[in-house]
Amino acid sequence: MPKTNPFENSIYIRPKNYCKQENNFNRLLEALTENQFINVNAEYGIGKATSVKTLFYYLEKENKAKTFFINIDKTESIDDFFILFVNSIIKQLSEEHIEKIKNQFAEKISSENAIQFTNKQTSLEEATFYFEEILNYVQTNFAKAIIAIDEFHQAKNYPEKNPLSSIKSALARFTNIQVLFISSTNLSKTLKTKSLLIVKPDEDIYKNFIKKKFKKSKIKIDTKGLDKLFLLSKGKPYYVQLISSRLFEQSKKEINEQIVDETFAKILNESNSSFFMIKNLLTPYQLKLLRAIAKQNIAKQVTSASFINKNNLNAPSSVKTALTSLLEKELIVREKNSYQISNMILNFWLTD
Repeated sequence: MPKTNPFENSIYIRPKNYCKQENNFNRLLEALTENQFINVNAEYGIGKATSVKTLFYYLEKENKAKTFFINIDKTESIDDFFILFVNSIIKQLSEEHIEKIKNQFAEKISSENAIQFTNKQTSLEEATFYFEEILNYVQTNFAKAIIAIDEFHQAKNYPEKNPLSSIKSALARFTNIQVLFISSTNLSKTLKTKSLLIVKPDEDIYKNFIKKKFKKSKIKIDTKGLDKLFLLSKGKPYYVQLISSRLFEQSKKEINEQIVDETFAKILNESNSSFFMIKNLLTPYQLKLLRAIAKQNIAKQVTSASFINKNNLNAPSSVKTALTSLLEKELIVREKNSYQISNMILNFWLTD
């Protein structure tokens, strides 16, 4: 019987599969004692969703709250959001509660325990009605409820006016329900909520965690191999787990620096087609700026004469226009006055 991969990265399993980040855990817990809304944010790969899911695991285990986790990445409008929201909540209820919901919305509940909306282009009025009804049900039936909405930055792309604020306003009247807006950018100013930045784990603690995970499966990773794993992943949990998972799948008894390099090269190669698609969607100037940022890892003063001349770019105004486009496409992230590529593997691919 094959061993279970302890670095499984596609779905959240249980807390022991991840390096617990006490700092994030405690700050989330503290923030929930004081705020109805919190914008949980960090760049891609840091572990925002994992941190929230770990907190939810313990809150549920200790019967301190009913929690719901909803990913809105594939939604395209507020209608879409409301429909997904309603059906995601229903699917995360117990059989007992689903039966109550069925009695309330008998004619609308399908055999898959989902609300059957009139059609795909359902009216906002219908979607809003069921959105409010399901929130009323949650507020009435649970002493404490917390809803996490992952990939909330996706709502910025909705065609409606002020979609982020509109969604928050629709949730605000349900005062006994707390909401975590999880995003790869800081949306707290737009949402007028508390911002909570998720940070990556301490590197020494994380290295020890990964080493122990391999050892438990009777696999030895040497010091240079472990150092290279963290150099390539920059210590970001998503990439640490991804590379570790691929290393585990090879069923080698010992892992060294060369094996880590070869494994990462395969991951890069597998990403070629998707990265070429990204490349083809950019203007030559946007691609040029993206490569310049990738070379720097963390690019500062990108509109300065020094950066522009070094990378053979045009006037500062052209750089600003391209930066805006790359930020909107979420290919780069900004922190204070510096920029970096949001996808670490894309960063390596651009500089390869």
